[in-house]
Amino acid sequence: MSLNELETENERKQLERLFNQCGQAEPQSLPRLDSTKQEGRWQPYILGAACTMFIVGFWNILQPIKDHSVTQPLIGPDLQAQAALNSLSAEKAGLTGILDNRTLTASYYWTVVLKNDSATRQEAVARMQLPEGAVVSRATDWVNGIPQEAAFNSVAATARAYDTVVAEKREPLLVTDAGAGMVEIKAFPVEPAGGKMKIRIGITAPLRLSDEGETSIEAPYLVSSNFGANIEEELHIEGDSQMRTTLGYGNIESVDKNGKQILGAHVTQTELDSLEIISAVASEHLEFATRATHSPKGHYIHVRMKRNADGHSFSPQLIRTSTKPNVPIVNDEDAAFRLSSLWASQEIGRLIKEGRRATAEKMGSVFRLVTPVSSAAVFESARDYARFGLNRNRYAVMSEQTAQVADSQAPMLQGATNGAVGPQGSDATIITGVNTAGTFRPPGFFATYFFPSSPDANMFDPPADDVIFQHFVHCLSAIVCVAGLLLAIFTFANQRGCKWASLKGFKRRPVNGV
Repeated sequence: MSLNELETENERKQLERLFNQCGQAEPQSLPRLDSTKQEGRWQPYILGAACTMFIVGFWNILQPIKDHSVTQPLIGPDLQAQAALNSLSAEKAGLTGILDNRTLTASYYWTVVLKNDSATRQEAVARMQLPEGAVVSRATDWVNGIPQEAAFNSVAATARAYDTVVAEKREPLLVTDAGAGMVEIKAFPVEPAGGKMKIRIGITAPLRLSDEGETSIEAPYLVSSNFGANIEEELHIEGDSQMRTTLGYGNIESVDKNGKQILGAHVTQTELDSLEIISAVASEHLEFATRATHSPKGHYIHVRMKRNADGHSFSPQLIRTSTKPNVPIVNDEDAAFRLSSLWASQEIGRLIKEGRRATAEKMGSVFRLVTPVSSAAVFESARDYARFGLNRNRYAVMSEQTAQVADSQAPMLQGATNGAVGPQGSDATIITGVNTAGTFRPPGFFATYFFPSSPDANMFDPPADDVIFQHFVHCLSAIVCVAGLLLAIFTFANQRGCKWASLKGFKRRPVNGV
């Protein structure tokens, strides 16, 4: 046998030996996959994804709504007062007014344009001294060139709303009572790098009547501010009789224009401190009446003269009555608003002394006055007012029955006004419509956050696009958070073998019938 044949024979025998060894050994089955493990192999991943959805959604819900167009930090006068004084200034200011000797009342509008030359947003703060017996009855803030009117409510409600909006770095205006015949004005923000902000304060005041038959009234003026106000203000006063005043450069008298007396001048803040406007009045107007606004039909404000403590002058004594007085009735809606506002201001002071604070707060809200218990707040859009439950209805009615309900601390529902909303004060106009007080329905989520209310639709801008998008993200985050939580609960229950969590594709299948 050759060498090659020997190697082939040895290889054959070796292969046969190996074959015989394999045949004698017991057969071994291949490892079988457990269908139970196969069915549940994705459960850890599903549980992880569910937990991630819940955490991400919950985290997004906790994020506050912010205006992303705002990039500058808030710097208040208390933190950097000197910086504000150096950067904030009154670029332009004016005092306009109407003196009505017929009804011994006056209206002032103080308008100011603030300018910020710093690199950061600023909050403007000022205190204004009002004429004796006067009350703030209007506040306006121009937002993107559109005038926004104030809502009047309790001091706590307006202050809380103002602080919340400032923290969100959006635009509010707040006017509160500061005591001693003063009001405090806060406005935010005055934008940086030459940004401007325009605001207006409306004031209703009584005239004093002297024994000589002349009326007089002081001008409102700034007591303090965190912005520079050393500018000349334009003074423009209209009246029904000749007026005069004394300034540092001499006496100024009114001139006749189209049947109206016009008193015009340029005055500084120092001159406003001592400015007094004097005019003549006829004696036959010492007792009269006018319609009572914000009151049930058939109510009147009866005006009589009472002598002041100085013994040389008189001031109007105002009484609301449901019986028509036997005196001349002045059919002038502007005068009706002024006299009703002054009566309500006096009544609120009386109610506070008697401890009837709830009634005083309701009256301040309905009559739209800044008092020790009520303030004025202006915001960017109708959504903000609805958000804080603030009502700007200028023609709400407060009856004696409502006052009794307010005393019992029960909530008062103000009726909605059907008609065009007009300005209040010297240019107020009565509307045609029906005041209806009915069931209160809170605004829905989408109505509150996405759309302005219908009465304000033509007066206010809708919310900014980025704010709307953030509310949408919040809604989506809430859905994701809830879905993640439910999915995590279901997956965990399925792993534990709960029957209610055994759905097709998830239930545990038996192996070989076991």
